[in-house]
Amino acid sequence: RIWLEKISGWLLVLLTALALAGTLPILDAELGNKPEATFMTLVVAAGSAYHAIVAGRKVIPKPFVAQAIIVGVFAVVVTSGALTAYNLSLKLNSNPLLFVAFCVFIFIVAFCTNLNQFGVGRMYRDRLTETFMPDTDSIRGTRWDQAREANSDNGLLKNLWIPGQENGALYPLINTNVVLTDSTNDAYRGRGGDSFILSPIFCGSDATGWVKTKDFADKDFKTGTAMAISGAAANPNTAPGGHGFSRNRLVSFLMSVAQVRLGAWVKNPGFNSPAPIHWLMSKLLGHRPNFLYPGLPSGLFGLWLTENSYFLELTDGGHFDNTGVYELIRRRAKLIILSQASQDADFWLADLANLTEKIRVDFDARLYFGRGMSIQGVLPKTVDG
Repeated sequence: RIWLEKISGWLLVLLTALALAGTLPILDAELGNKPEATFMTLVVAAGSAYHAIVAGRKVIPKPFVAQAIIVGVFAVVVTSGALTAYNLSLKLNSNPLLFVAFCVFIFIVAFCTNLNQFGVGRMYRDRLTETFMPDTDSIRGTRWDQAREANSDNGLLKNLWIPGQENGALYPLINTNVVLTDSTNDAYRGRGGDSFILSPIFCGSDATGWVKTKDFADKDFKTGTAMAISGAAANPNTAPGGHGFSRNRLVSFLMSVAQVRLGAWVKNPGFNSPAPIHWLMSKLLGHRPNFLYPGLPSGLFGLWLTENSYFLELTDGGHFDNTGVYELIRRRAKLIILSQASQDADFWLADLANLTEKIRVDFDARLYFGRGMSIQGVLPKTVDG
């Protein structure tokens, strides 16, 4: 896996460049030898390259510009892929046996590929685990290595805190968001999901119900996986606080095509849907999400992302509440100490505003500043001159 991850990035760039270059003559022919159309394609490609350079310098474009660039980039990529597939289909059509064999091969690969083990999401999870949960020998030797201890039974979430053996350790609540953009519940659909908690004893949410952690997902759920999900900021159908351009269906579709997905699919802890398709998938798939289901309907087209689906997608807790305080308010914690370090260059305090509104609506809890304190007390002071 490590070896593949090292070379796959360079191979992806090379293959994409070759695909774009190889389909330009086809595109020119399909468009009736119109140089202006081919020229526009090259302009979009050049704009994409320019954006990559600008992004590398940490210059963040305005949302409209970002959306236009994303659509432009994927327009070229998708067009190239579509033209390649079209020409391939013409060749396969001349040989029915080869066409059937090709379809069977694609079906088998799509069915057998575990979505949680494929793409940047798994790589992201591994790098986070190796950085924040390294082996003892790696720490002592101050070197990078695979996080073998974190990926063993010692790293299971259910073993992170054992009643009677906690030795004064704090009980962890790992904050995530369950994507529910297709829910019939207005609150879940409008917010884009619900708060989903991963903890050593129970996992779940109000929307989906709860299950004991020892029975959750594949019954081998690692703490490193939970940590990575809680920080899975880039994911289709999600956005900070549930609002943002990445919740747009077109943008989400394009992100899915490119596998820009850092979250993970898990079995619904409260699954009880009578729908035949969900019942059939529960018998066929168990705990293994694949490209056919939920990858095609839910991952690509954003369908069946509801609290009743067999598979749920978990993403960054910041897509619901970026402070983690929401669940502490629900539990009526007497003392809450919040250390907030999210990006807020313009000091809008959006995370605090989002939390304030959610706890008011859901728990009838209100946030007040004490006597002698105000919102200005948490803003940086300006220095004259």
